[in-house]
Amino acid sequence: DNADKLKELFSRAQGEVSIREALRELEMWGAATTFTLTSYVDTDEQELTIVKDWKDLVNQVGDNQCLLQSLKDSPYFKSFADKSQLWEGRLAELDECLRHLNAAQRKWVYLEPIFGRGALPHEQGRFRRVNDDFRSVMQNIRTDSRVISFVSRPGIKNLLLTVLEQLGRCQKALNEFLEEKRALFPRFYFVGDDDLLEILGQSTNPTVIQTHLKKLFAGIHSVKFDDSTSNILAMCSLEGEVVPLSSPVAISKDVEVWLAHLAEEMQTTLKELLTNKLAVSK
Repeated sequence: DNADKLKELFSRAQGEVSIREALRELEMWGAATTFTLTSYVDTDEQELTIVKDWKDLVNQVGDNQCLLQSLKDSPYFKSFADKSQLWEGRLAELDECLRHLNAAQRKWVYLEPIFGRGALPHEQGRFRRVNDDFRSVMQNIRTDSRVISFVSRPGIKNLLLTVLEQLGRCQKALNEFLEEKRALFPRFYFVGDDDLLEILGQSTNPTVIQTHLKKLFAGIHSVKFDDSTSNILAMCSLEGEVVPLSSPVAISKDVEVWLAHLAEEMQTTLKELLTNKLAVSK
């Protein structure tokens, strides 16, 4: 009988030691784990710290959540329930905040170069405000990079949700703007969003025009400009063939307008050349 009691006491001691050790390791993880940071240079050449290696951090949080769940299966868990519950809440909050911050950072990194170049003037005010909020969050992380400190900041979850929502609105406005331009000139569907934004933002830049025309028009490798680079005079193939346009096409800031004019002029020129060739051959 005493032997059974000793065995029970030994098992209990072993079980409690295991749980205590697991919780101690969790405390050590919380005290030592920091964000892995990297440098990002924005449109104005200003340096900002952002987070990298998200997957490792999110996996660690998930592993710790599984660890806490496994401790509950122990018959000796009851005396550690309060501390375990505290960590459960902390890890759940951390997991949610990390996912929000990750999503916000990805959106910000995509939108910052676009709005930094002055795109969508009517949305600039919104982006400036959310940009300030995001930079403030990242500055706080740079000052204290411990993940537990991050999730302990008052109001951080609501701030991240606000940042994410406002960035989402900026993204929606951008998508609607690009869709509107593609509806006006369907060949814009042949290029990605980044290329289209560059075309729209630098519609009178000859270098940009040369770079993207080959994506918009099959068989056209480049075009020839007049001396002032304000009019397109001819179209050129990859093989070096040069076809002068029947009428010059003037370059303007309304890129979808002059590109549509260019498309029409290409068709008119080829039609005239074919008609003349057929007339000569008869």
